[in-house]
Amino acid sequence: RTGGLPPTLRLFTDEQAARTLAIVGPGARPAYAASLLQAGGRVWTLPLRDGHLDLEALLERLGREGGPDGRPLQSLLVEAGPRLATALFRQGLVDRFFLFIAPRLFGEGVPLLNDLGVRAVDEGPRFEAHRWVEVGEDLLFLGYSRAG
Repeated sequence: RTGGLPPTLRLFTDEQAARTLAIVGPGARPAYAASLLQAGGRVWTLPLRDGHLDLEALLERLGREGGPDGRPLQSLLVEAGPRLATALFRQGLVDRFFLFIAPRLFGEGVPLLNDLGVRAVDEGPRFEAHRWVEVGEDLLFLGYSRAG
């Protein structure tokens, strides 16, 4: 949200820069903005919600003008860490959830989600439709928040 990435990253100048969209919060002045804009990329400023980027506002704007050439974006894949994944679930912004489970144990590691505030089983996010798919020796859980 602060636009603090170094302007020297190839992300802002490589052959894909024109397809790159940076999202920052109000008042952010990213050092990379000029390079990215010159390469054809975009920088959007979004409002904050509880000190973080307003994810609902982001998804609404992506739906209006987030795709190539400013066309509406119809689908978005988010490969998220626990903070972003938790925020998306807490705000009810997850339509589909895919999770790979491998036959390996790591012990203590990075959590999938942070605290969702769920205190009883029936309070947690529910998938109206779901299925399991074998992918090699792994299992893939595909959960859909709405059936159909």
